This record gives sequence, structure tokens and C-alpha cells, in this order.
Amino acid sequence: MPYVLTWLVFTVVLLIVILGSLALWLAEILNPASDTFDLEAGRLAQDIIYSPYGLGAVDELTGRPLPGIIDGEKLNDIEKLEQQLLLTKFHGDPNKVIAAKITINKEKPVELFYNEDHYGFLEPRLGARGASSALGTTISILPLVREDGVDTPYTVQVHVLRLRES
Repeated sequence: MPYVLTWLVFTVVLLIVILGSLALWLAEILNPASDTFDLEAGRLAQDIIYSPYGLGAVDELTGRPLPGIIDGEKLNDIEKLEQQLLLTKFHGDPNKVIAAKITINKEKPVELFYNEDHYGFLEPRLGARGASSALGTTISILPLVREDGVDTPYTVQVHVLRLRES
């Protein structure tokens, strides 16, 4: 009799493990799409802030990008900078996928956009459900801003919006 009880408990536990594994496997097969929005948003923020085509500073002697440093001189002409930011990340022509608002919290905060028209289109759709809604996240980064040879730490917030795929 004790062997029957042991066999019954072992069989029930084994069935739970097998059925649970089968359910997870089927869920992965039926829904193969993974949500990579956080990875995309982080990559876009890094490209905008640290790329020499974005806000990143470049060493004058070697021409190499300086990691973690924003060129403060680029912040003087926001319109030109916003046009240049569109070159940092390619998402089709015209870009109807992803947009961002960059806020540099200096004494006088600087606000600029990556793909401003699409940002205005996506912002009201944030939090809605359905195919034409938007996903959003805010990424905070603490780079140095180099102005007149002086590096000053500032907080940069990049608010990224992307069209929901499904």
C-alpha cells in the first residue's frame, strides 16, 4: 500500500511538470513575437546622446568620439541639431516608427526632438490600446556636457515613443 501512494504522488508531480512545460512551449510557439521596445528605446537614447552624429563630443585632435560627453556647442542651434539627429537612427523614409523628446536639465533646460512631427502624432496615443496606439518609456542618463572646455554633469531624459505593432 505505501508503494501505491508513493507512485501516485510521483505520477501527479510528473504530470504537473510535463503539462506545465507543454503549456509554456505552446505559448511560445503560438506567440513568437517578442516585445523589444525597451531595447530599441535604450539604443535610440544611447545613439542620440553619445553618437558624434547626435549630441556626442568629438576629440579635436584625433576625431574620435568622447564617451559619455555631450558637445555643449551643438546645443546652441537646436533646429540644425534636430535635423542632424534624424541621421543618428534610420527607421525608414519618412520615419513613421519611433520618436523621442530629449530634455537636458541645465540651469535653463534644453528641449529638443528626434522626429518631432511623429512625436506629436504618437503622444496623444500613449496609453491607449489597439493597433494605432503608442508605447512609451523615459530613460535618464547622466552624461557630462562640455562647454568652453569645462565638463559639467547634467541629467538628460529621453522620452521615447513607438507605434504599437499589434
